[in-house]
Amino acid sequence: MTPVTVGAFRQFTEDPDIDIEMPPPPNFNPGWKREDHPIVRVTWEQAQRYCTWAGGRLPTEAEWERAARGHRKGLKYPLGKALSHKQAVFFQLGRRPPWFPRPAENWPMNDFGLVHMVGNVWEWMADWYDPAAYGGRTEQAPCVDPQGPATSPCDQRVVRGGSWADKLAAQRISNRRGLEPGTISKEVGFRCALDSWPT
Repeated sequence: MTPVTVGAFRQFTEDPDIDIEMPPPPNFNPGWKREDHPIVRVTWEQAQRYCTWAGGRLPTEAEWERAARGHRKGLKYPLGKALSHKQAVFFQLGRRPPWFPRPAENWPMNDFGLVHMVGNVWEWMADWYDPAAYGGRTEQAPCVDPQGPATSPCDQRVVRGGSWADKLAAQRISNRRGLEPGTISKEVGFRCALDSWPT
């Protein structure tokens, strides 16, 4: 499973019951010709509406982090304790910049069959962003599928995963940021979570 692609998001916008248009294409994907690349420049609400339309929803932070770690605990990155450019798309000084995200094809999968859990594009989460959300957790807080805060002190939603334009430090599984829900960025996309597998 990959972040939502340009082609998939186009199908959503072409549904006659949907009143959302394709966002303005970034300069690295003129006319959205690269349909196998992740869709970017979508707001949190547009991402949420797509997931509902597709029969899913945006993942919570806890779900995303569990998915990124696969079956293994204590990982810094989805595929181990180190990360290479053969595993993810990210920026590194002294190396030719990637300049834009890449399609999911031919990238290594984690234990759950997921690609680009870090690098390529930041991903919108369902949760509100609170910078102190993890530091303030108590031992009594639920460990299984913990829910995020009900509000955000800065009116932001969480994004996870780092992007093609970020350095290695941003690609850690534990890294998190907050963005205003109306943010439109060439570095931000999303993926959906399903509560049950389609039959």
